[in-house]
Amino acid sequence: GKHGVVGLFKLADSDDQSVVTVFPKGIDPALNYNITFDNLESTVKVSGDALYNDGVKLKVQESVSSELLIYEAE
Repeated sequence: GKHGVVGLFKLADSDDQSVVTVFPKGIDPALNYNITFDNLESTVKVSGDALYNDGVKLKVQESVSSELLIYEAE
C-alpha cells in the first residue's frame, strides 16, 4: 500500500552479521516512496519499481538492538 512499517530485531546471542533484503507488501511500482530508517535517523527516496523488484537491504549491527523501517508513498 501507501505506507507501512518493517521491524528487524537482533537477539542477544546472535553473531549473525548478514544483510537481510526486505520486500514490503503492496508496493505500487508506479509511485515513489520515502523510506525512513528510524534508528539510523536517515531517510531516502526510492522508486516503487526499485522497491518492488530489489527490496530494501537491512542490517542490525549490535546485539539486542533493532531497526525500524517506515515506508510511505509520496
